[in-house]
Amino acid sequence: MQMGKRPQLTDELEALSSTNEPSMIPSGEELEKSDVEVDMLKFLVDLFHKCVEENPNKRPTAEEIHKMLLAHTHKDRLQV
Repeated sequence: MQMGKRPQLTDELEALSSTNEPSMIPSGEELEKSDVEVDMLKFLVDLFHKCVEENPNKRPTAEEIHKMLLAHTHKDRLQV
């Protein structure tokens, strides 16, 4: 980020971004993960994108990240 570029994720992780919403990874192979695992990966990829937003004012604070993590963890517990 110091060089003005967002760190790159693998193609598989980028495919999980909520902005893409694909049901398969780029190679066409189906994900072999449970729905909970895929949901968590999507959440983490989205959080990553928020944290590396080009405009620092749009990035979440540590407190906001903490709240997002707690909310997502609580949501996952309700689904089990």
